[in-house]
Amino acid sequence: MQNAKIIESDKIIVVLLLCTAFSLFLFCEPARTMLSQSKINMSYNLLFIIFGTMTVAYLLLKEFVDIRIVLVTFAFTGVASISIIATGNTFSGQWLKVMAAMIIPFLMTGFRLPESVFETFMRRFIKSVNVVCLILVVIGIFDYLSGAAIQTYFATHHIFDNEFAHLVLLERSYGIYRYYSFLGHPLTNAWYLLMFYVLNILHDRYFKEMLNEYILTLITLIGLVLCGSRTALVIGLLMFVFLNNRRHKVPYVLLLSTLSAGIALTPMFQNNLMKRFVIGMHSGDFSEGRNEASSRVFNNIVKQPSFFTGGGVSYSREVTLSMGGFIKSFEYPFMMFVYDWGIIGTILIYILILLIPALIFLKNKNYFLLIFLFAISLYMNGSNDISNYSDVMGQLCFFIMIMVNMSYLIKIKRKKCEEV
Repeated sequence: MQNAKIIESDKIIVVLLLCTAFSLFLFCEPARTMLSQSKINMSYNLLFIIFGTMTVAYLLLKEFVDIRIVLVTFAFTGVASISIIATGNTFSGQWLKVMAAMIIPFLMTGFRLPESVFETFMRRFIKSVNVVCLILVVIGIFDYLSGAAIQTYFATHHIFDNEFAHLVLLERSYGIYRYYSFLGHPLTNAWYLLMFYVLNILHDRYFKEMLNEYILTLITLIGLVLCGSRTALVIGLLMFVFLNNRRHKVPYVLLLSTLSAGIALTPMFQNNLMKRFVIGMHSGDFSEGRNEASSRVFNNIVKQPSFFTGGGVSYSREVTLSMGGFIKSFEYPFMMFVYDWGIIGTILIYILILLIPALIFLKNKNYFLLIFLFAISLYMNGSNDISNYSDVMGQLCFFIMIMVNMSYLIKIKRKKCEEV
């Protein structure tokens, strides 16, 4: 009877985690607004709030959550509450956003799952990610070959929401192709593809191969070029070259170099990334205004952020608007968080999503995972996705949770091998 209960408990955890993943990665803002553009549906991922809360509550009850993460999250919750109250903003609306976009995700990074539960969940999750990313890239190829007909149709027929549709049509008017998909902005698509590569490489290295590495690299490379993110492509290429599992490195790198050179000569690259590189060179600012906005803060040209409290959700956007409108936001998340939650709140955020995972990887001697964590963090902190109070912070925290549990599982397997 006891074993039956344990097995049933394991199944519940796996189902809850998969439902939470579905609500985060497939029921994300762009996808759900294609179904309904009601204000509440666009503002809140109700499915994630439900499944995320259920998962956190169940794992807290089972004592499968790291108490350190709980304490730091509660500390951030206190800072966020004080910031919202101090500025006189509507507490309920801002609080729901903070809970859905930050507090539940932060608690998820503390999930410490039993070995059997995590292995079952991880295998199913990565298989699902593989299917989603393959579909994503295949649709992207058809969209590119059709002259962006798919995304243009979605934009002109109000399937995408107004802001998203405006971005699609604006970039088409410039003659630049970037892949806007049912999962979101090109930068978000690139994040999915980088995660796709990282998870498969790690699972192949420490557990079992799920997808041939040559196919994995090809799918990721084509997808990143379609997305048109210069940062993602550079990080992706560095991963392909230095963070792979090939025993024979030279043939692999030569093949990758040949493939990359071939893609660089195609109109897809020339009319996409190359054109944006040229525009950046002529303007003298590859950051598209981000560095200029940040320099105004460091040079005391605009109002300085507070140490203890911030202005609440999206206050940083009000600060950038006061600069004259040359940029809509700082884009760099740490700058946005500093204005929204103060310096203390920002420190607590990065303790949760960077410092604690990094220390765990160091303690467990998982240096390969540590490098991947830094690479993904570098990319995610180069745009404003995780500071938009949508689904991306939750996605990043879910990814970190998988990496941390993978680290502990690798440590367990390593000990078993040493004992044998």
